[in-house]
Amino acid sequence: MKEYFILQLLHKQFTGQLEEVDKSLLSDWVSQSPENKAFSDSILKIWQASANFAPPVSFENRTESALDRFRSAIRQEAITPATQESTILEQPTAKIRTLTPLKWISGIAASAIILLSAVFLLDKNSGDNSYASLATLSEQKQEIQLIDRSTVWVNEKSTVKYFDEVPSKERKVFLDGVAFFDVEKSDKPFVIETDNAVITVLGTKFNVNADKDGTTVMVKEGKVQLQPKLSNKHIILMENMTGIYEVDTKKLYRKQASSYKGDSWIRGGYSFEDDSLEDVFSVLENHYNVDIIIQNDDLKKCVFTSPVYQDSTLESVLDVMQLIYGFNYALKDGIYHIEGGSCS
Repeated sequence: MKEYFILQLLHKQFTGQLEEVDKSLLSDWVSQSPENKAFSDSILKIWQASANFAPPVSFENRTESALDRFRSAIRQEAITPATQESTILEQPTAKIRTLTPLKWISGIAASAIILLSAVFLLDKNSGDNSYASLATLSEQKQEIQLIDRSTVWVNEKSTVKYFDEVPSKERKVFLDGVAFFDVEKSDKPFVIETDNAVITVLGTKFNVNADKDGTTVMVKEGKVQLQPKLSNKHIILMENMTGIYEVDTKKLYRKQASSYKGDSWIRGGYSFEDDSLEDVFSVLENHYNVDIIIQNDDLKKCVFTSPVYQDSTLESVLDVMQLIYGFNYALKDGIYHIEGGSCS
């Protein structure tokens, strides 16, 4: 699990905001090894050591003095070897705006942990450029204004590593999760690298959904190239096109939609149009923090068209789908099992 994601979970634990799903996730991670336990304990010491400093800062109004105080608090504690590889360097110049704010507590402890939980960790090992990283938790969305005036909207449970200085060559971003990009035109290509694919653009608007199973790109405006890693094959995507790369099958293909709905999650909720139930359930799993198993392989291929609103419960969504496809569902040992049903 990524270190900056763990830092956010620890922050929510310290402030009493940790949800049951995230609490179980953090507990499992801490118990995996003595190193993980030592890392958790060291961050708790930093939190406690910084409790008597001055007022907090916001994401958009961070000050150098607050950062200095935070560095000072860190130097006062003996950090275990498991955490020595991470270093807080200069504050990023990109602007961060929280779309779904968390209930931050007061005091400099909040300032310190904001810097931790937003994870502005700069990476000086990526060529000549400086990079910052940002991770979001469940029900948290954030907007990043990049230094080139491009905008990135980051969906929940996603991580983005982005350039924080004007790049000498290409503008490169690394993504694990879901994000919508509004890319400013430039003579320097804008490149998004996922775990299994590379997306190249010059100036456009599009949504990317990237995980270990593949990468999906939905284009709102402009032209985008999607290319699997270690492959010479690529596809060009235009307005209202969706490009998909599947890791297991090595398939790379595109499909055309009548309208664009890839950024509906920014406004709250999701919108599906002729999406396979397998893909729909994958989105629902991520959004509701659950596991869903489809017993009927034929059902996975059925298509679904409907909005799913942010405040809808999973059961209400499944009830609607149940009426359409005739399947049965049951919750067993924390897993939703979908049985029976058909496309007709």
